[in-house]
Amino acid sequence: MRDRAKLSVMTRLATVQRAKRVGAEAALAEARRVEDEAQATEGRARATLADAHRQWVDHMAAPRFLPEFSALLSGVLVRSADDADDAARETEASADARAHRQSEWQMLEARVRAGEDKLRDFRRKVARRVEENRTAERADRTTFAWCRS
Repeated sequence: MRDRAKLSVMTRLATVQRAKRVGAEAALAEARRVEDEAQATEGRARATLADAHRQWVDHMAAPRFLPEFSALLSGVLVRSADDADDAARETEASADARAHRQSEWQMLEARVRAGEDKLRDFRRKVARRVEENRTAERADRTTFAWCRS
């Protein structure tokens, strides 16, 4: 493959790799946003659980104990604990997804950098060859002109 054709192909490949990197950056940003939302949801669920626990403990410590209200508060406490556990699992899943997206982005970033390094080196090589060919052509013309005189 001629240098110019190879350079064109390498340039197009570098452009594709850059586009993939941009897509991976967007996916990583979205994964971070989802993780932040999951963490906020988990925080709210933990606060709700703490509040339900406090209400249940306060009711149990009160001098006037109502079994019906106690059952209601314990049901709220159990549901809050389940919600907090679900939120924790969601946070863990979103953290795993973010870690996966970050790994993909890092791999693409490394590929883009390596490709750009190779492209830069190849451009220099092509430019050096072009300059060497020009110099050789000038030398030939000079030699030919010298021989004719």
